[in-house]
Formats: sequence, structure tokens, C-alpha cells
Amino acid sequence: MGGYLPRLLCLILVVILITAGCTDPQESKTLEPVTPVATPEITQSPVMTISPEMTPDVSSLLAMTCDQQKGFIITPGHSCSGKYVSASDSFSCCSKKPVSGILKNPVITLDPFDFSISMNDTLGTITGN
Repeated sequence: MGGYLPRLLCLILVVILITAGCTDPQESKTLEPVTPVATPEITQSPVMTISPEMTPDVSSLLAMTCDQQKGFIITPGHSCSGKYVSASDSFSCCSKKPVSGILKNPVITLDPFDFSISMNDTLGTITGN
């Protein structure tokens, strides 16, 4: 019998919610007719098409080497102070002379240390010197 009471309460709650949505206290008001509104006309704007003559020719730039573009190839330990230039012979072609990157990347030395992990039947231990 204990399983029927919650089901009965749920059923009563559902019926109350359904009937509350169906009965509107403002139902006795007179509804005003809706007047249709004219929709504005849609005009299509002109579309600009790009012809092959209008596109820049970048194939000649990509076919040029870094030296042909008066660029400088950046090597490890140096950085580009200008802009990177697309070139056919290098991914690191710079518009200006390379700057030494040694001052920007100082060398850090660490003392060596010993590290050991002991695993046994008890809790493991980690030691470091």
C-alpha cells in the first residue's frame, strides 16, 4: 500500500498542473484582432568578384631565395630583429641582420644530485641529496 500513495500524489499533481495551464483567468477578456504588417522588400546588393588579374602574384616571392630578397638566414643562438620573410630556401629568413641571442638566454648550471627510490613491502621512501 505504501507504493500507491506517492503514485497517487504524483497523479494529482500532474492533473492540477494540466488544469492550471488550461484555465486562464484572463479568458473573459476580448481579444483584439492582429493587423498584418507589410514586410519590407529585400534587395540584393552587388557582389564583387575577384578576377585572377586582381590577385597579387606571390609565386615569384616564394620562388626567391633568402639571399635574392636581401635577407639573412637566422642560425641557432641568434634571433631576428626585423620581420621574417618567406623564402624558397629557408624557413628562418629575416629582413634584418641577426642579433646574438646569447645575452637573452643565459646559461644556467646546476650541481648534480643523487636521487633514489626504495621500494619494499612497507611504504616506499624517496631520498635526495
